[in-house]
Amino acid sequence: MMRGGITRTAAVAALMLATIVGVAGPAALGQTPGGGQASYAADQARTGEALYLQQCASCHLASLQGQFEAPELAGPNFRNIWGNRSIADLLTVIYETMPVQAPGSLSDGQRTAVVAFILQENGVAASDTRLTVASAGLVRPDGRVAGTRPGDIRPPVPGRLGTGPSPDSIDRPPEVVGDVSETPTGV
Repeated sequence: MMRGGITRTAAVAALMLATIVGVAGPAALGQTPGGGQASYAADQARTGEALYLQQCASCHLASLQGQFEAPELAGPNFRNIWGNRSIADLLTVIYETMPVQAPGSLSDGQRTAVVAFILQENGVAASDTRLTVASAGLVRPDGRVAGTRPGDIRPPVPGRLGTGPSPDSIDRPPEVVGDVSETPTGV
């Protein structure tokens, strides 16, 4: 036993842990760099709202609920799809695909403003840190883990229960009282 009540084994273990964390960083402890909540400034969200209403609302609606092929941008479906994905992924998708009539036409400032507005509408509080195209962090609007990993998102199979994520992150057939039957589909 060493002085102060610390055993030699405990001292060696503490030194090894400090060395691992110092060399490998947070990933050694299972933490992902930039794995926290992405942040934005309040003025970015205000600018983004005006830009969203001008450029995006015709397809995604003013309520951000989407219509036809335009997906929902606020609510449980958005959180299930984007909750565990990086803010960089969302910024890239918007750059490459939006607006539909002129993909890539939004400046970096416009893109980050629109994403700031989307984060605000999904319950993420504004902070002093501005959102940039180089920002790290996850979309994770309400801090919960989505039901699927980013690479596992798959489209539902029509007529088959439980083949797609639900708004509550349930990816299994629903519990049904009674009998469920499946009939053959016609050609």
